[in-house]
Amino acid sequence: MNTTEHKDGRATYSPEDNKLRLYVGRVPRDEYEALRAQGWTSTPKQDCDFVAVWTPDRRDTALDYAGIIEDEDQGPADRAADRAERFAGYREKRTAEACGHADHYDATPSAHGYQSAARAERSAARHDRVAARAVDAWSKAEYWQRRTAGVISHALYVSKPGVRMGRIKTLEAELRKFLARWNCPEDQIDNQHAKDWITHTRLRLTYENQMLAAQGGRLEQEDVQAGGKLGGRLIVKVSKSSVTGRVTAAYVLGPKVSGYAYQVSNIPGTEYAEYKFETERLSPDAYTPPTEESLAELKKLKAEFKKAAQAIAGPSCPLINPTEADAERLQALWNEHARAEHEARNKRNGYTLTEFKPSEILKTTQATYSHNSKGSYACAGTREVFAGGYECPTYYAAADKMREKHGAPLFEIRRTSGGNYQASRVIVLLDKPQKPLPAAVWAQPFTLTAETVNA
Repeated sequence: MNTTEHKDGRATYSPEDNKLRLYVGRVPRDEYEALRAQGWTSTPKQDCDFVAVWTPDRRDTALDYAGIIEDEDQGPADRAADRAERFAGYREKRTAEACGHADHYDATPSAHGYQSAARAERSAARHDRVAARAVDAWSKAEYWQRRTAGVISHALYVSKPGVRMGRIKTLEAELRKFLARWNCPEDQIDNQHAKDWITHTRLRLTYENQMLAAQGGRLEQEDVQAGGKLGGRLIVKVSKSSVTGRVTAAYVLGPKVSGYAYQVSNIPGTEYAEYKFETERLSPDAYTPPTEESLAELKKLKAEFKKAAQAIAGPSCPLINPTEADAERLQALWNEHARAEHEARNKRNGYTLTEFKPSEILKTTQATYSHNSKGSYACAGTREVFAGGYECPTYYAAADKMREKHGAPLFEIRRTSGGNYQASRVIVLLDKPQKPLPAAVWAQPFTLTAETVNA
């Protein structure tokens, strides 16, 4: 872009809205089209001539026109005030037009009784058009009134500390993406625009953090601890971001609720509930650090909650890494259970969909099992086992139904999926101590009955 004749222009940048602005007056048509293609917006109603969100390319264009990029003198709040004043002028103009059309409408006769029918129809049509213009002007006046309120409301909203904290989190995420994209130390990045993006984002973060500190900060930036108090309520636990390490939510103690309540979880067996509050938009003044008394209270309550949970769950069953012989024996039981279900399903369908294949035990290491058991949809995990070798299913309330049929579970065991309609595979860890399974698991021999098939 040839812009040498515009070197006396002026360019500014505002970190508050991350926008570049050009003050260059009218430009030739080819330059105007080039600016529009690059993402610049013409702003003839404002004091500047072009505006665009910061990018390295647009920064270079601003430097071509002005030679240096200055700080923007007028902040978003001042600019919003100017827009509101301009919109108010539009509203007043449209209101005056509506009143003039309405007065003209009232001044004209409502009856049109000329000798000529055509003249009467034309006069009536003109009379109706005056009314339409008055209504249209009123609607335009109301439109500019809404725009004025919207401009003021938006300017107030974006300056709120909570909203600024949201921008900080967005910028932090963008910075992580930039660094992860190149997958190398920052000083080894050889792409100039990538370096520009990273530097610019860091500077924006510095600005936003300084502004946030001047406004009093946000609770998410404080060291919130369990045992402290939020709004006078005891904090029983906190959640932290795995990326930033900051506390993102605090759970305070409150009364038990009946039915569903947003971000509230009843504590089983007690008259208490945990209320979740996200710290991003909370003021630090709402938090009180823990004291010896509040920590002692939290310790006492946690003991009560643990006791109540144990009373509901009943005796805990141990996690056993079985011997290979017991694992083979339990696997045979699971295969028989799966075979019975397979035959019952084929009988209901009237045909054989797939051929049944027995599963085999899986011998592996603790490291491999830990890797395969991570995540909500992991193929490996632990399951409770009941007398008779019955494995607890995963459907809703399955554990309660199994307890009604078979009593309390005997133990937990590691297992993994065996495939569609196949038995789960018993896992044996080769690098961990192995123990025999309790004798009670074999006390109820498996028989093919309608009850066992539906177990």
